[in-house]
Amino acid sequence: MMTDIINPVTAAIISAAEDGNTIREVAMKTGFAYSAVYRWVMELAKHNIFELKDGGNRKRVYVKDAGGLYTQFSILVKSVCEAEKDAAFWNFIRKTSLNARFTGGTAVSLWTRGGYITGDFFDKIYMLEVAPEDLDKLKKRLDHYNIGYTEGDKSDSRPLIFLIPKKGFSSERIEGIPVMPLKELTEWCKKLDLDAVLEQLDALYGLGLKTKYSEVHTNV
Repeated sequence: MMTDIINPVTAAIISAAEDGNTIREVAMKTGFAYSAVYRWVMELAKHNIFELKDGGNRKRVYVKDAGGLYTQFSILVKSVCEAEKDAAFWNFIRKTSLNARFTGGTAVSLWTRGGYITGDFFDKIYMLEVAPEDLDKLKKRLDHYNIGYTEGDKSDSRPLIFLIPKKGFSSERIEGIPVMPLKELTEWCKKLDLDAVLEQLDALYGLGLKTKYSEVHTNV
């Protein structure tokens, strides 16, 4: 069955293989045994995802992508990898003792319990403030999980952790996740006139706010 070729070995092959690689080079990149990689490269070739060409006394792998199967497979593999990294990140951040907290749009999405999802949060870009003395330690842990991060440079990695060094901050926890305190977030939203967010926060936590958004929404 076609679904049989969707497995950890073929996912690793699709991610690692580059045009002109030998099967042994692909095996070394993936970390799987040569015999397993050989078997599944042959299977992928049968489905016109790869093409094998003689290169001296070795066969070399080239993307064929007949019918767009390679592209579809690559998208699937990328989505699965992103989901696994995202789950690993949230599991890590719940357990870490490093001094860090979510802020900005990420804090909004967390405090509203998903009632207001920012574009960055939807795109798996998370704003994380971290104490300067813990910054390098945090980077090492993110490297360990192969999770992308930046301090301002553009990156296509997902999830992507936007690191913001900051001294002297406090935090609260939502289901174990460190986040800027609700009061601080509320003041931040007021400064930016984020009435839609304030309405969500008021509905959840009874803050006694009277936002323009709430008044218009109620009168409709």
